[in-house]
Amino acid sequence: MPQCALKNCVNNHRNTKVLQGISFFRFPSDPFRCAEWVSIVAKERGEEMYNPYKTSTICSIHFDRLDITGNAKA
Repeated sequence: MPQCALKNCVNNHRNTKVLQGISFFRFPSDPFRCAEWVSIVAKERGEEMYNPYKTSTICSIHFDRLDITGNAKA
């Protein structure tokens, strides 16, 4: 079940019905882009390293609307 990987974000699969329009994005399969996301999440969480699970996600509120393309699923 989706839950945002960012430390103080409370968005998850349980409250997205209240927060209509929230989507969750898995970490990219492209190694370079994934490393960028991992670095950003680690920094935000105040951790030296962050190792996402295969199912780890970031919710759409942490992205600029123009950065989201394609079919985002809530």
